[in-house]
Amino acid sequence: MTTITTNTGTVITPALVLGYSSARQPGTIIRQVLGGGVDALVQPAKPRTGTLELLFLTEAEAKAAEDLHASAFFFTLADADLSSVGMRYVLAGEVRRELHEDRIRWLLTVPFQEVPA
Repeated sequence: MTTITTNTGTVITPALVLGYSSARQPGTIIRQVLGGGVDALVQPAKPRTGTLELLFLTEAEAKAAEDLHASAFFFTLADADLSSVGMRYVLAGEVRRELHEDRIRWLLTVPFQEVPA
């Protein structure tokens, strides 16, 4: 079961996470040295960025989740089955809500930026 909690304690419970993708930019800084060669400063990778695709069974649930993501909140994602996706995040782009092809369920697409807890 997946839950998303805001920093104010409001809980969002999608019926299903249909998609999750993440990427991490390297923290390494590489410089070309005059006269040839390379200098590298090795640092940890940046926090995750990516997209969540959340399925809701009703329009009201999807609209409420969209409105919360459009507000200025921090979110905490927790999934009992997929522990590696857990994180604290903020909205990092255009949140999109669309009616599923069955014209009953709703899909919410959330671009995220992981932030330290």
